[in-house]
Amino acid sequence: MSDDNRIPYQQLTKDNFKGTPDPTDPRLATTRSGITVSWSFRTTLRGDGRYESKLIDIRYESYFAEDESWWRDKTINGDLLRHEQGHFDIVEILARELDANKRKIMDQLKGEGGTREEAEADLEQQFARHAQDVVNEQHKRQKIYDNETDYNKNSVKQREWNRRLNEALKAGHKPKESL
Repeated sequence: MSDDNRIPYQQLTKDNFKGTPDPTDPRLATTRSGITVSWSFRTTLRGDGRYESKLIDIRYESYFAEDESWWRDKTINGDLLRHEQGHFDIVEILARELDANKRKIMDQLKGEGGTREEAEADLEQQFARHAQDVVNEQHKRQKIYDNETDYNKNSVKQREWNRRLNEALKAGHKPKESL
């Protein structure tokens, strides 16, 4: 995926779906979105002669991958577009939650070692686990959304999710109940 085809959080339109449908995929549309995690750190020599690497900043930004997102029929209806927007909303909400908790996350991710390189490698391993946890949480939430809305086929549940996602975005928090 090219970063050139990633767009930041926004309301989607049919023009954002630029990918080619997978002929083996039975879905009507696919949204590829995610969270970019960027970070910076500092390594210092402690009084005990060991090195410690600490995060000095971490950022979470949601994105939508236009070149990997598609729908089968270019006359997509508003309900399906709203469902796909929900997938992007879920990622944005998670990014906001993580950003709101970044001080706690930064305090937890620390590398130690007998050398600068060991401390930095330890921090990089911890960061990789954290990044994978973010991906896993995103997938878990997306699965709950699709299961509860039956991929937009359950209009009552879809309306509930639309309301909860809108409320969460306005409040800056995750939706109550399932998420």
